[in-house]
Amino acid sequence: MWAFLAAATLTLTPPTTNTDGSPLTDLVSYDIYYGCEQSGVYTDFERFSAGGTTFIIENLPEPGTCYFAATAVNSDNISSAFSNEATKSFSSSTQLPGPVTDLQVSWQEHNSMALDDTGLLVRYYADEAASGSTPTDLLDTSGVGTALDLPITYGDSLAYTEVSGNRGLHSDSDAGTGIAKSGTLSSGNKIFDALDGSKTATLEYVIDITTYNTNGARIFGLMNGDTGDGTFLMTGDSSGNDFAEIRINNGADTGDVGTITGRSVIHIVWDSAQLDVDDRILLYIDAVLQTGLSVNTTIDTTLSFSTTSLVVLNRGSQNRSALGTFFYGAIYSGVLSASTISDHYDILTLDDDTPAAGGLPIATVMHHRRMMQ
Repeated sequence: MWAFLAAATLTLTPPTTNTDGSPLTDLVSYDIYYGCEQSGVYTDFERFSAGGTTFIIENLPEPGTCYFAATAVNSDNISSAFSNEATKSFSSSTQLPGPVTDLQVSWQEHNSMALDDTGLLVRYYADEAASGSTPTDLLDTSGVGTALDLPITYGDSLAYTEVSGNRGLHSDSDAGTGIAKSGTLSSGNKIFDALDGSKTATLEYVIDITTYNTNGARIFGLMNGDTGDGTFLMTGDSSGNDFAEIRINNGADTGDVGTITGRSVIHIVWDSAQLDVDDRILLYIDAVLQTGLSVNTTIDTTLSFSTTSLVVLNRGSQNRSALGTFFYGAIYSGVLSASTISDHYDILTLDDDTPAAGGLPIATVMHHRRMMQ
């Protein structure tokens, strides 16, 4: 049985002329054809921009024999003839050869994929209990420094739930008293020490919110005091609109997010040193960069803690809950790149609960990625 664990890296030499000898000036892409049954039989292909000369084909069988050929495509979507065919028989223990004329194949094994912990401060899988159970804390499983577990006040609105196999903390009211909240963060706490005065940070979380509370529900992040706007926080709008906002430094920087519907993976990236004002706060929803936030953050602004605590689904003085479910949350001290956010989206969409050792099988993640394209 084939184990889909391999990826092929292919390089090629671009054509410079048309078949009549005239200069090729409108090359736009390459189609890489491949098959793993017999020479000349290509069962799949992938299209890549002509801006590069190195491409990766994933989800290939190992052990096995695969065959590759490439065509060039111009702006009229007309393809060239096939290139030479590159072929290789290999096993998982075989060291693969170097270049095959202009088309080269090398192999690398990918057994599993896990969340990148670079800069990680806290992580909450919110899977401590089955539906209806009431553990005392939302557990920090980051393994970084002293764990920052969040005491849970269930009040009249919170309970653990499970949706399609993913556990989370659910609020059944948009004006309830339930909350998971840390104490005031101060010197010696890992979040305070890493982020107070920092120019970079990233919030990462998975939610499914039905109603945000038009008075400003607190969703996830760092909040100033029991009623403040937030040090680094996503909230509901406080002006009578049922949609989300980003608030930084007690509302000094605020951006309307709009309504986020359904189960979503959210990333808010703070990088105030960026020269372009539009790059200083970035919002990704399901790994897609959003536009139009219009947050005019001053360059090199730093996060400023003032009786700051970490909150989930409500504000410190309560009665500003969101109606919906918090499945997962994490905070990083640095900037998560777009590629890392894309990888995390794939993983968290498949399973936002505590993963098995080593992470998810790469084949599972790659299959999900292809299905979402």
